[in-house]
Amino acid sequence: MRRLSLAFISLYISTRYEVHSSTVSLYNYPHSFSGVDQLDLYGTRYTLLSNLLLVFILICLASDVFIRLKAREALTLYRVPSQIYVIAVLSSILLPRRIFFPQYPAPFDLLTERLTSVVAILGCCLLGVMTPKKWHLAGFVAFAAVFFFFLYQDTGKVNHMEVQAERYERVLPPGQRIIATIWPFPRSRVYFHHIVDRSCVGYCFSYGNYEPSSQQFRVRANPGNRIVTASGEAADAIESGEYVVQPGDLPIFQIFQCDLNMTELCMRELAPGEKNGSVGLHPVQNNR
Repeated sequence: MRRLSLAFISLYISTRYEVHSSTVSLYNYPHSFSGVDQLDLYGTRYTLLSNLLLVFILICLASDVFIRLKAREALTLYRVPSQIYVIAVLSSILLPRRIFFPQYPAPFDLLTERLTSVVAILGCCLLGVMTPKKWHLAGFVAFAAVFFFFLYQDTGKVNHMEVQAERYERVLPPGQRIIATIWPFPRSRVYFHHIVDRSCVGYCFSYGNYEPSSQQFRVRANPGNRIVTASGEAADAIESGEYVVQPGDLPIFQIFQCDLNMTELCMRELAPGEKNGSVGLHPVQNNR
């Protein structure tokens, strides 16, 4: 019954609004809807780690259920958390990833990725039913140690890039317009082009920031302003390196990746008529 309700909700949304479903295959990436995908951050090594964690969790649950059944214990403690968890997983599978509402120029996006964070929390509730074992502790500590080691390495790279962005911005006079053409690492689920936005706070203007033009936030942009683009199409083009600079944008500066390691940044002033992605690293994206 609950599955049918979710299917009807999904059908109602898809017939009433334009939607895009998740491009992730349940068959090829089963972990993507289970909650452990929240560990899948900056590349393929995180994907391997999250898949192994899913296998370990299934072994823990199967072992605990087997021990309870062997001791002729009822599994009533699993009933409520398992039902809620399954409903959350089905929601992340059946509901669309992106919804276009007519009153907004930008869609509600990444709903699947955000919903699986709730799935992960409910999965922890399910794990809380198990009788703790020492090997549970050892296994989860090992996974946590590897995950945070990976995270320390990759966030160190991102922090290095943010320091560079701030250094370039402080070379310019205050109040300048900055756009970023910064690509995520291969197979990364994390987009970190907003490092330019953060380092601009209180000093310069991130001209390509999508939030004002989306009209989904309290701060909105009027056409013709000199601070941020008021066009959602322009914001998308700036992010993808396909924006053609207009005379009214000047002066405007671009911060971009300028080495194959994707961690070294450069800055240049843009001229009217050129695309902001014409210079610098412009990799073919294969992110899920």
